[in-house]
Amino acid sequence: MDFTIVAWNGVLAPVNTPPEIIQILFTEISKVVLDPEFKAKVLRVGADPISMSPTKFQSVILQDYQMWKSVIASANIGFD
Repeated sequence: MDFTIVAWNGVLAPVNTPPEIIQILFTEISKVVLDPEFKAKVLRVGADPISMSPTKFQSVILQDYQMWKSVIASANIGFD
């Protein structure tokens, strides 16, 4: 089985957070992530600062979940 591991960091909110709060968080966090000074600091440590919509980020999380679920099943990994 071939797969690629990409480490990421993100900000999550509780499931029932109102959409308008999610949008405010996304807007404000994006301002920080895209700030040239912040971006330069993050690039210096080898990371790639990006901002993605809450919907896109949810998709990334679900894709990673499915990939790891498949890896675990293929490797016959069990949990005690």
